[in-house]
Amino acid sequence: MKKIILCIITLSTLLALEEAAYLKIEPSVRIASMGETGVAIASGVQDVFLNPASLSRVKHMSLSANYMNWYTGIGYGLFGIAFRKADKEKISQNSFAFSVIGVNVEGMEKRNEDGELLGMFGSSSYVFTFSYSRILFKGIAGGFNVKYLYDNIAGDVAYGYAIDMGFIYWIQNMIGFGFSVRNLGPGLSGGSKDVLSRTDFALPMEVRAGGSYLYNTGIGNLAFNADLILSLTGNPGAIGVSFEYDIMKNLYLRAGLKKALADKILKDGAYTTVSENTFSFGIGFGLRYGNMSIDYAFYSRNDFIKPHRLGVSINF
Repeated sequence: MKKIILCIITLSTLLALEEAAYLKIEPSVRIASMGETGVAIASGVQDVFLNPASLSRVKHMSLSANYMNWYTGIGYGLFGIAFRKADKEKISQNSFAFSVIGVNVEGMEKRNEDGELLGMFGSSSYVFTFSYSRILFKGIAGGFNVKYLYDNIAGDVAYGYAIDMGFIYWIQNMIGFGFSVRNLGPGLSGGSKDVLSRTDFALPMEVRAGGSYLYNTGIGNLAFNADLILSLTGNPGAIGVSFEYDIMKNLYLRAGLKKALADKILKDGAYTTVSENTFSFGIGFGLRYGNMSIDYAFYSRNDFIKPHRLGVSINF
């Protein structure tokens, strides 16, 4: 039997599928508009992927969804629900969230070794996540995510799991510190090597620490944020800075950038140029009316094609 060759639209798309690159995309429109920076100011169900402790800021119940075109023909979307349960003394609160990220690809060609077209196929990847956060002490919250990863490329299935952990500490609601560890796990398993091997790539594991300073301008709070990101898989680390200015709790203005600490990494005894996400920039806004929030981000990275993102949240 002739080996089937899956001809992906672009080489970058192929690598994205192999390396579970959907874990490298920041799901939160709010955080994307700040250049993927803000581990100390994370808040809500979308932000749990940056720092799971952000769930501690959910007041009652929250629904959130967003969507974008990642590359041409590749759709990326998120839907999540979060709720909080206070104890009788209302000292500590337990917050829970369930969310799913979906990545769907259509219109790829299936060919044999001779280049004959055998048909068309698609692929789908999903991240199913359970999140938990608790206020541990006054001003201190901790949380974790448990993620189930599912890849289906032309009927060839691979799966895996990953864990995130995070903490947030605020001093008098003015100075905040955040810490998170993301995508800890053994990687994907399964998948036929005759179709596409997905077992030779580590998940994009990272450690992130940052701070935030809140300044009251009289009409709103202006937050300055800074993050340090260290990769656990050999990629260069990065630094990021951002700000968020809320005007009377109705209009939020945001911007930020993230820059890799190096453009080359040492691999197999030689330096290799890094081609992905060495620089990212975001700008955007949020609108809040009653219980509904709408967030927009213009989000650009050197390995990213579609910059526009839109998200909607409803709080109960």
